[in-house]
Amino acid sequence: MAAQLADSLIKVGRAISTAFTCLVWLGACAAPTARDVALATATLTASATPTAAPTPSPTPLPTPTLAPPPGDRYAGWAVVAYPDVPQAEMEAMLRRLKAAGANMVWIGQNNPGEVRADKTEPGLSYAVWAAAQSVQHPEHETALAMIEAQHRMLRAARAVGLPAVFPIGYQIHMGRDWRDLHPKEMRHDAAGQWLDLFNGGVSASPYSSAYRADIRRYYEWVHAEFVVPYRDVLLMLNLADEPLGGDYSLPAEQEFIARTGRTFGEADAPSLGAFQDHVIVDYAVWSAEQWLDLAPDLPVTMSFCGVQGRWSYRMPNVEALFRETPRNFVLTFDAYLHDYLPWAPLTEAEVGSLALFVRTLGFYSQRYGREFWLWSAGNRWGLAGYDSPNPGGVGDALANGYLLALAARSTGGDLRGIAVWNYNVREQGLYGDADPAPYDREMLFARVSGSFAEWRRLMAAPDSRARVLLLLTDRAAHTYLGETRNAVRDSPVHFDSLLPFTRLDMPAAVVGALPALDDIEAIFVLDPTPQTLATSELATLRTFANNGGQLFASAAVLKELWPDTRPAGTIPLPASPYKMTVSDWAGLFPGATGIHVSGGGRSLFYAPAEAAALPGSINWQVFDHNGQPRVSAIELRAHEFALSP
Repeated sequence: MAAQLADSLIKVGRAISTAFTCLVWLGACAAPTARDVALATATLTASATPTAAPTPSPTPLPTPTLAPPPGDRYAGWAVVAYPDVPQAEMEAMLRRLKAAGANMVWIGQNNPGEVRADKTEPGLSYAVWAAAQSVQHPEHETALAMIEAQHRMLRAARAVGLPAVFPIGYQIHMGRDWRDLHPKEMRHDAAGQWLDLFNGGVSASPYSSAYRADIRRYYEWVHAEFVVPYRDVLLMLNLADEPLGGDYSLPAEQEFIARTGRTFGEADAPSLGAFQDHVIVDYAVWSAEQWLDLAPDLPVTMSFCGVQGRWSYRMPNVEALFRETPRNFVLTFDAYLHDYLPWAPLTEAEVGSLALFVRTLGFYSQRYGREFWLWSAGNRWGLAGYDSPNPGGVGDALANGYLLALAARSTGGDLRGIAVWNYNVREQGLYGDADPAPYDREMLFARVSGSFAEWRRLMAAPDSRARVLLLLTDRAAHTYLGETRNAVRDSPVHFDSLLPFTRLDMPAAVVGALPALDDIEAIFVLDPTPQTLATSELATLRTFANNGGQLFASAAVLKELWPDTRPAGTIPLPASPYKMTVSDWAGLFPGATGIHVSGGGRSLFYAPAEAAALPGSINWQVFDHNGQPRVSAIELRAHEFALSP
C-alpha cells in the first residue's frame, strides 16, 4: 500500500507546474544545504513617525530596486473612528499610515450594532441612525456624536488622500428598540429562541418585510448623508461585518414555504439544510441589489466571518456567494492566523485550515471571475495575546499577509486588497490596548506597513490553478445541517484535520460540486458513502479515474464505482473521511512539517508553532520572529518564516 500511495502521489506531483513539487508533495529530496541568503527584501524595511513614544526602529536594510506595485491592488490598516478623537488627530493617524506604505484605509465596524458612548468599536448602523432622528431618544446625542465621527474620518481620508472602505452595519443588527418592536421578526434558532451567535447580539431576519422596509430607508439616508458628499474618497461600502448562520424565524419559514410548499417541520433534511446554508447568501444578494439601485457605480462588500468559513465553508455557502451575488458585490473575509480568544494558543492546525480556505476562495474567484478582499492580523486577537501559551508576533503578522497573497494566487484568485486588523481599536488594537503585547508595537507597525507594497505586487503576480479538489457534496453537507438543525459553524468534516494538504503545498480547493476537471490531477472524496453522490457525479469520478486521474475515496465509494476491478490510480482512504484525523491524513503524505504555500512565482514556508526543517535546497530568505533576516538557516524555529527569492 505504501508503494502504491507513493507512486500515485508522484504521478500527481509531476503535473504540478512548480519547482517545489517533488520537494513539497513527497518530502523525498535530500536534506537541505545551508546557503547564505539575501539580507533584505523591500517589504520589511519601512519606518514611520510614531504617534506615541517609540522604541528604536530597526536599522534599515539594503533593498533591491523593485517595480512599483500595481495601482489597482490595495493594502492598509483598519482604524476606528472614535467620537472623542478630533479630526486633526485622525488626519495625523492616516498620514502616518500612508507614509508607512498604506494606500487605503478600512474604517471599523459598529460592533455590536447598538448606540453606546463607551463602545470599543463605534460606527454606523440602523440603530445609530434611528436614535439620531428623534431628539427625544435617550441616546440621541450619542448617536449624533457617532455619526459626526464618521464624517471626520472621511474628511481626514480625503485630506490625506487615502481611499476608504466605509462601514454602515454589523451582522443584521437593528438595535434594542427595533428588537422590542418586532420580536417575531428576529432570527431564531431551531428551538424557537432568538439566535445569538457567539454572544454577539441578536439580529433581524433578512426575510422580514419590516426589516427590508426599514433598512431600505436607512440605506437611502446613508446614500444622501455619506455616499453623495464623499463619493470621491469611497473605495467600497461595507454593508455588514460577520453575517453568518441560519434562520428558523417565522419570516424565514414563510420564505421556505413559498419556495418548497413545506414547513420547516415537514421538510426533508437536505432541503432544510440547503435553505439554512443559503440564508446569508440571500441577505447579501438582496442588500447588494438595493445599492445597485441607489449607487450602481459604488462597489459594496460584506466582511464575512473567516472562522465560520474555514471550519465549515457553510452558512453562508461560499461558492454561492461568488456565484449569485450581483456584480457590484465584492466578497471580503477576515483571514487572521488566529481568530479566537487572544489567550488561546496560535496553532498550526488553524493556520493550515486558513491556507486551505484562502485557496478555495481563490479557486472560486477564478472560476466565477470575481474579485475578493481579505483581512490579516496586526493585533493580539489575530496573533494570540501576551497571555497565550503560544502568542504570535511580528514574524507571524508578516507571514499572515504573505500567506494570503500567495494562497490566493496559487489557485488563480483575484485578490484585490488586504486590510490589517487593527491599528487603534481600544482593548485589542496594535495601539490603544492597555495590556502588554508579546511583540514590539513599533517594529510590528513598521514591518507590516513596509510589506504592503510587496503584498500588492504578489496579488497581481502570474497565477496558478487548482490541481487538487476535496469534494464534500452539497447534498452531504445539507443533509447534515438539516439533521442537526444547528444554525452556526457546523460541518460533518473537521477541516483542521486536513493540515497535511498545506504542509505539502497542494494547490487544493474544497468544493460542493464537481466543476470542469481540465486542470485537476487528484480528487479526494470526503463523502463517506455513495448515497450522497449524484449519478452524474459518480459517472464523472469514474471517467476521471479511468482516464488517469488520481482518486482518493472511502472503500464504499470506490466499491460503488468499480464493483470488481478498479484502476490503479484509485486509493481507498484508511477510515471514514468524517472521522479521519491529522495523523490519518498525514499517513498518506509522510515527511512534511510546517506550512508551505506557493503562488505568484514565490513560496512561503512558515512555522507557526514548532520548528520545521526547510524543504529542499532552495535559496530561502529566512526571517526570525521579529521579521529580521537570519542567514544560513536550514530549519525554522517557531514563529519564523522563509520566502523563496
